[in-house]
Amino acid sequence: MGAIICDLPSGELTKDGLADIISGSHGVMHGGQTDAQVARRESVGQAEALMRVENLRTPEKLREVSFEVHRGEVLGITGLIGAGRSSLLNTIWGMHGRPEADRLEVGGRPLSASSPRAAVKQGLAFVPEGRMRTSVIPDLDVTENVMMATLRAGKRLKNPLINKAGEVKTVTRVLDQLDTKPAGAARMYVGELSGGNQQKVVIARWLLSDAKVFMFDEPTEGVDIAARKEIYAGLRELADRGCAVIVSSSDIEEVVEYADRILIMRDGAIVEEIPEDCQNVEYVSRACL
Repeated sequence: MGAIICDLPSGELTKDGLADIISGSHGVMHGGQTDAQVARRESVGQAEALMRVENLRTPEKLREVSFEVHRGEVLGITGLIGAGRSSLLNTIWGMHGRPEADRLEVGGRPLSASSPRAAVKQGLAFVPEGRMRTSVIPDLDVTENVMMATLRAGKRLKNPLINKAGEVKTVTRVLDQLDTKPAGAARMYVGELSGGNQQKVVIARWLLSDAKVFMFDEPTEGVDIAARKEIYAGLRELADRGCAVIVSSSDIEEVVEYADRILIMRDGAIVEEIPEDCQNVEYVSRACL
């Protein structure tokens, strides 16, 4: 139900004030990053860059996009809908053929992926938005869905006899790490799980891979608050394992809370990296407009 949230004379309204009202932060202060986040950011800033992108472009959307993400880092990319965040990740993933860029590296080696299959082989993992459309097969059970990336990487093909009981045990262990419900989810069909637990199934799939860089597009779309925290705990675990994690999200509060570093996209380009002392909801919201 619609409601008026603010009534001000036009002469008293500034651009920043209007941005605060639109973002829902009018009259509410949101702090910056915690001491732990600041310390972690300083640490990962000195770590190896696991992905380097220079002047990535597409004819339709992306304009000379450049950034890097380091080992142990969760990099947040945010912006308004249509800013180009999904196009960026899909292009790197090889959804539109070989990406056009002056430099595109994963783990210090050129990423020449011309398809998602090739991207997996080169150490890249991607969970796109809209999990039911793009990431899971509802008619398969959870174990089959989780083991899909392992099959694609060829690990299961080395042995023509699939050890189903062993796979269920492996999948159960990973799902338990993500606090997936119910306890016997590994033997259930994906369509029987809640949205948050379906997303955990997708994340579990990549936890079993050898990827160096993980990309997530709207990873908490359609999940409750508890599942959101558990999903980000899983992403943080990936970073703590020494991987690099890229999260594209339109939820600014989420990005501010969980990302080590924040980039703003607008009109197909990265227009700003948020200064460390400005990583709060108000500043990020204004930068997106």
